[in-house]
Amino acid sequence: MVRPAALALCVMIVAGAACSGGGGGAGSAANLATSSVVATSAVTVTTTTTPATIDPYAIPKVIDAAYVNRVLAALYAVDGDAVREVLASGQVEASAISKQSQIFSGDQLAIELRNLALVSKDDPSLY
Repeated sequence: MVRPAALALCVMIVAGAACSGGGGGAGSAANLATSSVVATSAVTVTTTTTPATIDPYAIPKVIDAAYVNRVLAALYAVDGDAVREVLASGQVEASAISKQSQIFSGDQLAIELRNLALVSKDDPSLY
């Protein structure tokens, strides 16, 4: 990103160099007494930044309902994937356990794995 002050300084240096050539130009010592050069320029620098990747689960400064809903939807999606796997296979496989351990731990993980074992015995048409 180019800072406007730095760009203006570069413009002034280039303009000064162009005016300070030899031989009687507007910037020569002979003409400085009789003429004055006023360099005015409006420099507008517009920069836009596009984040490479926005993490929708990055914790915001203010946690609002939309953020909570995004996180819960992601957790429920993982849980739902595990349940669908168990219903499809009729047993609790390692991938379902892995999914559950991504979102639960400790006592709650044990409860969820017991629930998956019960689901594996259920009739899938109930769901």
